[in-house]
Amino acid sequence: MKKNLMNMKSLSAGSCLLAALLANNALAQSQYFTSAVVNGGTYSWDAANWSVSGGTSSGPFASNWTPGDFARFYGFAGDNVTVTVNAAESNTGLYLNSGSSSTVNINDAGNNTGSLSILPGTAVTQNGYSWLPQGFLTGGGNVIINAPIGGTGGIEEESGGGNLELLGNNTYTGGTLFSSSSTFVDYNNNNSFGATSSQIGFDGTTFSLLQNNGPSSVNIANPVQVIGTTGVDFIGNGATFSGSWYLGGGSTTVNLRNNGVGTTVALSGVLSSTTGTVTYSGANGGKIILGAVNTYTGPTVIGSSGDTAITVQLGVANALSSSTKVTLGGGTLNLGGFSHTMTGTTLAQTASSVIDFTSGGASSVSFANSSAQTWTGTLDLANWTAGVSTFQVGTDTTGLSSGQLGDIEFDNNPATLGSAYLLPDGVVVPEPSTLALGLLGGLGGLGMIWRSRSRKA
Repeated sequence: MKKNLMNMKSLSAGSCLLAALLANNALAQSQYFTSAVVNGGTYSWDAANWSVSGGTSSGPFASNWTPGDFARFYGFAGDNVTVTVNAAESNTGLYLNSGSSSTVNINDAGNNTGSLSILPGTAVTQNGYSWLPQGFLTGGGNVIINAPIGGTGGIEEESGGGNLELLGNNTYTGGTLFSSSSTFVDYNNNNSFGATSSQIGFDGTTFSLLQNNGPSSVNIANPVQVIGTTGVDFIGNGATFSGSWYLGGGSTTVNLRNNGVGTTVALSGVLSSTTGTVTYSGANGGKIILGAVNTYTGPTVIGSSGDTAITVQLGVANALSSSTKVTLGGGTLNLGGFSHTMTGTTLAQTASSVIDFTSGGASSVSFANSSAQTWTGTLDLANWTAGVSTFQVGTDTTGLSSGQLGDIEFDNNPATLGSAYLLPDGVVVPEPSTLALGLLGGLGGLGMIWRSRSRKA
């Protein structure tokens, strides 16, 4: 049934906005679309194909659409049906309830005059923004909306599985709220989620499924807000999200996963407002680029169990400098050719990982003393180049323990494993004999080296 969210003036971080989903019959009646359809058929929203307002799924289907009602599509029984619109059809959401193999395509009739116009739902307010959502329910099937969606209301994606595809040049202003980890939400253009002022919200989802069916040049400029512990799974083609990300406030935990195959997701807006852990992960060799100086202070994790095939690339200097701790969990941290001062950030490792100084080694990074941090597996300093790259941990020879130093190798060369030691200022370098054997390039202007390390047992 159509659902709506309970009106709440304010919610603490971690609260679930869907705790009081209520049947919403007071604001609108249901109208049922005709079930006298055939697979591949095309039918008109504007024609007399509906039950009366407040009718039933058994019809009769001889009435025109009543503006402001809730649209129900029953009886498709696995069919792929197209419904065309020739006017701005105001509505309070829709529901495809015809089984997991059913599809409804909602298209402009061809005159560029057809659209869906969403009326505002009950306001849901969080951190100064109010979503005005109406339920768009898939019932496990596929709801493909190619017609533009406008109006002052918003869209709420809910559980049920299947696909909700927002493929029009949309202008709705009431926000887009994700409350399910089972329904794929597909997008393909810069305006799939409405006007750029229309905020995207992720409400306590394990992993919302966000799939780009368009080109990798798609740029979603809408601001994003998470509500409670939340995960977002980017799949399909890569994309850019240039809006700001408010990460819930308080100690909200956020998981951002790129599971596209070898794709790049760029987060160029500022990620802010959580002291909780922010985890970046992926299983298919994808990349997440952080293109802003992010201000969240919670720990950062790169890679997680089963999702270690991920690269986090820092697209600007000091992109993670506010994070209190970086834990390498099996992924790759690419420094992007920038110099990063992270002297308030400790470094830990829970699985073999990589810090990539980029081609030519023209990157540097300085962490706080991390000798007390967990350190498991090998840390490869990829593209580390003597005299060019700088990897500093702490400000003296105590920044890493002897065991941690013994787990470092340079430029993916196993022969260098255990050769790392600390200069008096905390800079990590390989021992001179490693260089003399020609395993790495010359030290250049490093000059005299003081040694404070112990080989790996």
